[in-house]
Order: sequence, then C-alpha cells, then structure tokens
Amino acid sequence: MVHASNNHTDTSWDAILPRNGGNYYTGARYKTDKSRTYVRVKEVGKGMVNVWAQKSDGVEIGNPKYALKAGQSQLMYNRAYETYGKTKIRLAIESKEGYVVHVHASGVWSPDSVKKK
Repeated sequence: MVHASNNHTDTSWDAILPRNGGNYYTGARYKTDKSRTYVRVKEVGKGMVNVWAQKSDGVEIGNPKYALKAGQSQLMYNRAYETYGKTKIRLAIESKEGYVVHVHASGVWSPDSVKKK
C-alpha cells in the first residue's frame, strides 16, 4: 500500500447508501497536517459513489467531490488544516443521483496521507 497515515492507520467504513443521492458519514478523525485525505473504495454495489471530506459538524472545507468505482483510490484535496488548524473531519459518501435502490459500499480512509519527517 502506498498510503501511510501520520496520525492513525486507515479506518474502514461500510455503508448502505440511501437511494437517489443519499449520504453516509464516517466517524470523525483529527486532521493534523496539510497532506491530502486518502480514500479507497473496496466495493460498490452499483456503479460509482461520490466521496469528499468535510468538518465533523458538516461544514464544507473547500474540496471537490470525487467519483470513484470499486477498487479505486484517491488523495483528496481539502483545506481543513489550513483553515481551521488541527480539527476533526469526516468522510462523506454519496450514492449517485438517479439510483432508485439502496447501494452498499465499503472502503478505507485516513484524514492525513503523508508521514511526518
């Protein structure tokens, strides 16, 4: 695995996403540096999911949504640390709009992606 967290190991998530663009949120973790947030989608029951990071209270932190398929990973841009300092963030996972069934998805994530030297 290329990814190495500087504050914790990767945390697993497993979600049943509501239909038609419904969201699921992971538990909150501390963002401790300016590195990108890491996510890997292990499985998606149908198509793709959108993922992004936000503050633990739901405040958006200036990053795009990333559309990922099963097996894909992403280092996600965000400005949580630059804007708020050490703060708790969570991963938001969203089913694609137009899906009329619930979607199962799972993966791992970490708020920080680079080891401190």
